[in-house]
Amino acid sequence: MAIPSTVVLPDSSAANKNFELLRTLPNGIDRIMDGSTVQQPTLISVRHNFFPAKNGKTAYDRRTVSASMTIIDTDENEHVASCVSALIVPRTSLFTSTNIYDLRAFVGTFMNTYKADLLLGKS
Repeated sequence: MAIPSTVVLPDSSAANKNFELLRTLPNGIDRIMDGSTVQQPTLISVRHNFFPAKNGKTAYDRRTVSASMTIIDTDENEHVASCVSALIVPRTSLFTSTNIYDLRAFVGTFMNTYKADLLLGKS
């Protein structure tokens, strides 16, 4: 199943937000949230990178998904907040899809459960 050009995602209040295709890059894609502007965007970015085997290490793939929001203050200074999630998977049959889904679930659950603590700098 391909990811559609328009992606609908709920925000923290469960209100759906549409993210429209903004640009396609050699290693990924950017989507911009409806209602945001190119000058002050809210983006979802996906990147795919391959790293070949080197110095006895197995080749691996890195998939990065990030959400970012840019706000320009009254002095015209740009401020960017972002949340980044990366899957780094060696190209070996030792890891199953379930192993990788479990890792993603652990991180997602941890971030959802302890979001207020994380914002306060607690670990």
